[in-house]
Amino acid sequence: MRRTTKAALTLAAMMSAVAALAVVAAGPAAATYRPPSIRIVCGGTGEGSVCVLPPGVTTAPNSYSEAIAVSKTGTAGATVTFALAAGSLPPGLTMPAQSGSGTVISGNPTKAGTFNFTVKATDGAAPFTWSVASGSLPPGLALTSPYATAGDNDSQLSGTPTTAGTYTFTLQLSDYDGQQATQQVSLTVDPPLQITPTTLPAGTVGVKYSLDLPAQGGAPPYSWSVVDTINELPPGLTLDTTAPDYNNVLTGTPTKAGTFSFPMQVSDSQDNTVSGTLTITIKP
Repeated sequence: MRRTTKAALTLAAMMSAVAALAVVAAGPAAATYRPPSIRIVCGGTGEGSVCVLPPGVTTAPNSYSEAIAVSKTGTAGATVTFALAAGSLPPGLTMPAQSGSGTVISGNPTKAGTFNFTVKATDGAAPFTWSVASGSLPPGLALTSPYATAGDNDSQLSGTPTTAGTYTFTLQLSDYDGQQATQQVSLTVDPPLQITPTTLPAGTVGVKYSLDLPAQGGAPPYSWSVVDTINELPPGLTLDTTAPDYNNVLTGTPTKAGTFSFPMQVSDSQDNTVSGTLTITIKP
């Protein structure tokens, strides 16, 4: 299965900040709609896009505590979670990943220095909802997780396709404020990869032989390999490894008559793999 057109849908309300700090807002691009957003607020001083927290000390008594909060606009959710997105807190300090309107960086500093880190605040509002607005999914596939939490807009289109073909359908993403975004998607389901026929045209000793190996379905191009080194190719024959064939051609000049059976494996561009036994008769 391969996707030929990628859906690009984003409805997010996740903010990030540097050292407790700079804000990036994302939302649907609609001129008449101001998306909900949150902004990290700290009690330190600002230097450009960076918030400089009050200094701490390593000598006792060295208890440190600094609150990190958020301000909200629009219909941002009531629950916000905090996490360290990059860098490290000063040794001895911690930041609980608590939910609510804020968190606290606290503890007893054990090492002097200047520490840079990134704090991420995620709005925990109601989840987004995925649906199929028009058209039909390929048979065997379904939106198994039609809901996605704020800050994580992914849902899952999964299953085992049963019918080959190209399917066009429209996905719709709705947020908790009733805003919607749609995107038309095309998805191609390839026929199953198979080796057919398995009986190859006959060859003759001393006569040049060349044959495109018989794979069908899957997602070309194909790549062949010998599975069993004991039951090798007929003497004098080999897989052509040069462009543009890349192991797809059985070629050479047979040196021995007889009927030869040898296991082969073929893979397609989507890493689908199938094995089979090929048979060829070499005439005197």
